[in-house]
This record gives sequence, structure tokens and C-alpha cells, in this order.
Amino acid sequence: MCPLCTLDDPERVVREGRHWRVKHNRAPYKGLSLHLVIFAKTHIDSPAELSVEAKAEYFDLVLWAQREFNIPGCGVIMRLGDTRYHGGSIPEHLHGQIMVPDGTVPVEKIFYQERA
Repeated sequence: MCPLCTLDDPERVVREGRHWRVKHNRAPYKGLSLHLVIFAKTHIDSPAELSVEAKAEYFDLVLWAQREFNIPGCGVIMRLGDTRYHGGSIPEHLHGQIMVPDGTVPVEKIFYQERA
């Protein structure tokens, strides 16, 4: 079963919209002061499956997080499809990540790191 569909850690959810949830990543990358996951509330695999409203809500949540957590700058990525091509650990569930470096690790190592 998909870990984002089962939502086995609801205490990590910090915001919920009509189409998306935002939660703290249960396994944040080394060198981040903040690592959020934005994930679709339904099990979808591609942005092509999103309504115009859902697409807009995604970026509204990114902007909310920037204000809420006082983020001066960050990396925002989206993972979709087969994990062999995006390197993530969540299979076939559209989701994004907001990653804020903490300055202890070079930024290049955060955004281009190898998986353990």
C-alpha cells in the first residue's frame, strides 16, 4: 500500500488543502533545517491528472510554507512516475518536496546527493 495514501503519520501534517496535504518529512535529508512533503490527497501519478484548481493550490501551499516557516530560499522539486527515474522512495504517487538548507552542508550535496 502507498505510504502517502495510508497517511500513517497524520501528526506530521501541517496544512491540508482540498487537493493536497503538507507534512514534515519523516526522514529529512542531512543538512536541511526544514524538509516538507506536499502530496496529492488522491493516488495520482502525473500532473496531467490535476485540475487547474489543484495545480494552483500546489503553488499556493508552497507560498504558504514560505510565509509560515519564514523561508528565505529553498529547493522545490516534484516527483512523479516510476521511482527508477526520479530517485525517490514513494512509488507512483505525485508529490513534491520543499527543502531548506541549514548551511552545514554544501547546497550541491543536498540537492544532488546519493541515496543510502
